[in-house]
Amino acid sequence: MQFLGTSSKHFYAVFLYFLVLVNSVYTTKRRLNCTVYPKHETYTEALNLAHITSVGDMDTVHYLWSTYKVPSVVVARTTNEAVLHVDYEKFKAMERGALDFGEEPLAYTGLTISELFEKSYSSDTSSIDKPSSEIALGLDLFKWNSISNVSFNCNDLFASLQLDSSSKEDDVLFESGLFRMQFSASAEVQDAADYPHLVYTGNSSQVKVSFDGFHTLLNSSRTRYGMEVMVFSNPWKNCSDTECKAEVEDAISDEFSPGVFSDVNLVTPCSLKGNENGTFISWRPVAYTSKEPTVANSSDANMGKSCPRISVGTAHSIAELFFEDLGVSSNVFNMTFGTEGAGFYSKTLYTEWTLMLGTGTAVHSKLSIAAIVFLSVGGLGLSVLVGSIFLVVRYFQRKQDDDLLLVN
Repeated sequence: MQFLGTSSKHFYAVFLYFLVLVNSVYTTKRRLNCTVYPKHETYTEALNLAHITSVGDMDTVHYLWSTYKVPSVVVARTTNEAVLHVDYEKFKAMERGALDFGEEPLAYTGLTISELFEKSYSSDTSSIDKPSSEIALGLDLFKWNSISNVSFNCNDLFASLQLDSSSKEDDVLFESGLFRMQFSASAEVQDAADYPHLVYTGNSSQVKVSFDGFHTLLNSSRTRYGMEVMVFSNPWKNCSDTECKAEVEDAISDEFSPGVFSDVNLVTPCSLKGNENGTFISWRPVAYTSKEPTVANSSDANMGKSCPRISVGTAHSIAELFFEDLGVSSNVFNMTFGTEGAGFYSKTLYTEWTLMLGTGTAVHSKLSIAAIVFLSVGGLGLSVLVGSIFLVVRYFQRKQDDDLLLVN
């Protein structure tokens, strides 16, 4: 018996073509251009400021990456006519007017990693959010390497920047280790090459942080590290909300992030969800404890229970500087990395965590074409098998009925 005729084969060929077509419609027609400031040889002080423009037919998305003072990111969508002006002296002094597009952006978001923490625990089973002691590491005192051809890569479709801090004013924290910031952006919608394979939307920037070889300041082997993250968003008019909150979205598969079946979306006060003028910050609730990420080399990324609105005084980052005059909402939350009962930082001396932020709407990993084809073919095979069993059973039932009629 032939279950698949020519027409069926033709149908599935068309179906597979359709899947490939659907998978490709999300690609954009943007192109990246990159600038490192300062641009003039007369100003030699390193500001560690990279500006990436993602130019489309209708608008331009700007990414600002910097570790000047403290690590920070700005993502802003403007018209194609907007041009970034940087006043070096004001930037160095963190004064208003240092960064200006000449127009108000259509949509914008940003974040600052404002502080790092070391937390010690009485035992491995202690609650993550209840350390026995805690100390701030003074991130504003970290010394960073400068942007160079080695640390910065840019082409028409992808840009990345890696900046390391391997020393601090007291130099006790690192010894042979470092704190690393990695920024990246893509002109196209695509899965990030590195774990946990977050999705570039074409309007977003990925940020990865790494704690590598830190030396404890609390003289304890039972420590975990965490950070304070300040986020900036454009609140909707007549908004009275003050708290941001995390919404957990179940993932349909762990194909791209083995062992992780959820995505976390940070909902800022009165955010414009599902709107092109909205913004997003998202991550997967996992941190990795090795430079070779696997399910075995992973732990939890735990967000604190509160994300209150705060008032920003003196600017200490490019995001604070940029958003100072825009009347944005500023909120702060804490992240702590580790899993109760799974050991401490001293076990591997490494932790990394990744997030994505941008304008528009977050895109989460969908099933790959290979997975969809596998499921489709598998579903077809199952249908054929069930159908065959049904036909065989019906055949023998009818034969038995016929035999009974003959006997009677």
